Amino acid sequence: MFKIISFSISLAFLVLGLLLGLFNPHSVNIDLIIFQAQLPLSLIIASSILLGLLIASIYFGSFTLRTKWALKKQLKENQKLNNTILDLNRKTLEKENQDLLETKGKPLLPSKGL
Repeated sequence: MFKIISFSISLAFLVLGLLLGLFNPHSVNIDLIIFQAQLPLSLIIASSILLGLLIASIYFGSFTLRTKWALKKQLKENQKLNNTILDLNRKTLEKENQDLLETKGKPLLPSKGL
């Protein structure tokens, strides 16, 4: 299903690109600081879109990496805290068992009211 949707979207962008080229055949002068050129308008529009996609993917990619890094760090901290809790629970149970064993061997004190 995902392949069909992906193929459909790719086909739609291909058709959109072909239409962009057909309806914008005019040449446009580009005057950048470094160079000057005369290029078709469709090429300029397509390259602008690609440059925007590249910048957006770099921005969101870095955001995703930062978020994954923070999540990984938090998971490690949570694991350490869970291990600490387990150790404390184990020590508490050992202490309770030791206290039970100590009191089991001692006779109960008689009550003074009888």
